[in-house]
Amino acid sequence: ASLRKRPHGTASSRLARLEECKRKEAVTAASIENLLSGIEQMRGRVQRANAAAFAKIRDKTRLSFAEAVPAMEVDMVCADPANPEASGVRFLIRSRAAAVSEPAEAGEGGEAAGGWRSGLEERSGGQRTLLKLSLLLAVAHHRPSLFILLDEVDAALDEANTIRVASLIKELSRTTQVVAVSHRAQFMRFADHIVRL
Repeated sequence: ASLRKRPHGTASSRLARLEECKRKEAVTAASIENLLSGIEQMRGRVQRANAAAFAKIRDKTRLSFAEAVPAMEVDMVCADPANPEASGVRFLIRSRAAAVSEPAEAGEGGEAAGGWRSGLEERSGGQRTLLKLSLLLAVAHHRPSLFILLDEVDAALDEANTIRVASLIKELSRTTQVVAVSHRAQFMRFADHIVRL
């Protein structure tokens, strides 16, 4: 007896299976298209949210730094505020005496238009500390957290700057619980509660 393979089903059942596969392919293709469209919409939302957050943090950093260091101005520039993690953020700083009404535009090298300097290395440790604190406070104001722990943030500061920083932290403590470690009496005067160890 000869063994011949029998076809799997009739022509009409094979045609029905083919149609079912085509239908599934169309559903899958439509699902992929919807998913890609959703990803693009979400990417646009995230970029708009990033740009808005960058603008708010930039403005608050400038205000906080102006309070902490009245003689200096700071600005943050980003090639693409919607995507700061890819393009990076640079700080520009200048003396208020050199201030010109033009916005911060980063030029080549360390010097930018209007007397802005991008190199923070030439700043004192206290000024760099104040800039970092200004940024931290700006982020904390933008996205308040329940709790912030600061360990000797006043260590590199002179007495006048210690008082300014304590004042900024006191303002932040209206919306966020702040625990700050310090050994300076000037800083502790701004505390609501003091725990001595």
